[in-house]
Amino acid sequence: DPSQDLEILRGKQFWKTEIETIFYPRVSGIWQTVWLEYLSPEYQIDDLKITPNIDKSEVIFEIHINGIGFSELFLIIEVLFDNKTITQDKINLDFIGKIGKKKNKKVIKERIEIFHKNMFHENQSRFNFKVAIPNNLLHLWDVENPNLYDLSLKIQNEKTGEIYDGISSYFGMRKISISEKENGSKQILLNYKPLYQKLFLVQGYWPDSLYTPPSDEHIKKDIQYVLDFGFNGLRTHQKAFDPRFLYWCDKMGVLVWGEIGNAYRFSVKSQLKLINEFVAEVERDYNHPSIIAWAPLN
Repeated sequence: DPSQDLEILRGKQFWKTEIETIFYPRVSGIWQTVWLEYLSPEYQIDDLKITPNIDKSEVIFEIHINGIGFSELFLIIEVLFDNKTITQDKINLDFIGKIGKKKNKKVIKERIEIFHKNMFHENQSRFNFKVAIPNNLLHLWDVENPNLYDLSLKIQNEKTGEIYDGISSYFGMRKISISEKENGSKQILLNYKPLYQKLFLVQGYWPDSLYTPPSDEHIKKDIQYVLDFGFNGLRTHQKAFDPRFLYWCDKMGVLVWGEIGNAYRFSVKSQLKLINEFVAEVERDYNHPSIIAWAPLN
């Protein structure tokens, strides 16, 4: 991005050569985690959205798969807690990629053991399904006990055993809600319990690497300081934080307010950039149980 363009989202990055007042040095190049991976040319898991429902002890998965289905193609699902399988099942993917323009939606309802699966097609290869978690195996995520479930998804040819694509992820079962007190004031609840937030503001700048954390150990050390000082959360300030940082907040039980950098100059151009990039950030980080609030502007 042009370093002196005041209409791009820059956060605390200064547009002049020498920093001054409240601004920090500019950042250039790749500063978040990148990787290379092989993808099958036939089938790929393109996107996964996870929504917990603690009231019904279930989790809703919205998944996007690229490819044309056939009768032997299945999505293999496994949910684990503490390295032990909680539940597993498979969904036949013979329908993906075959829904025409006139059939723009298709609903499949199916009950297998403890599963209630509802697959709703908004386009050719996006659908939802629900996984029920037995009540005796429901472990909620909160700041004292940041319980996480592991998830494995695979696209597999049942006849040949070939696995076309697979992902490993995780999720936390938690609910944020608001209740009204007798005096009319509101309070935030985490899993129906009053949540008093004690937050640090974190800038996410590192002495030698600026926007980029030097290592996971440095991230964990910063988050541990939050807990050691008796706080329970962070407001991430003027920056879309690396998902690795959010992972450790999920893992260590630290609440997060998500945020994105502002543009310095208000205009139609900066408004459009803010909306597009902020929505992309919210979609990217949707599955993190630690994120309980979003702040689009400073």
